[in-house]
Amino acid sequence: MPSAGNLATRDFIIVKETKTKKELSMAAFCQDFIAEAPIVLVACANTKRSSDRYGERGGPYAVQDVSAAIQNILLVATSLGMGACWVGAFDEERVRQILEIPKGAVPVALILLGYPDEIPGSPEKRLDVHVEKW
Repeated sequence: MPSAGNLATRDFIIVKETKTKKELSMAAFCQDFIAEAPIVLVACANTKRSSDRYGERGGPYAVQDVSAAIQNILLVATSLGMGACWVGAFDEERVRQILEIPKGAVPVALILLGYPDEIPGSPEKRLDVHVEKW
């Protein structure tokens, strides 16, 4: 997987325990569907690892790294017929406490994975590409 400076500044926590998934759903502003997912993958940017090499600029590099990894996970899951949902609305500090995430890492997303009961249709797609100027 691509990574700035080949530092692999991303860490993942696999959550399967019902109790922990319920706690995460509460930390995500009571999004109850989180607790129902078979697997919650918590994607973290390891800002310390990146900042040790790149200084202040390292934090954004780590977020870019984990975001690229998340996109790859979503694409692979979809290609395998799995359902996947990227959840970004959550209380970062509460998630950090629940999962004992150290200070040098930042939880960026909760990725819900499982096999759907039905395959939903594709949403309408927007094209947000501009040529030469906005």
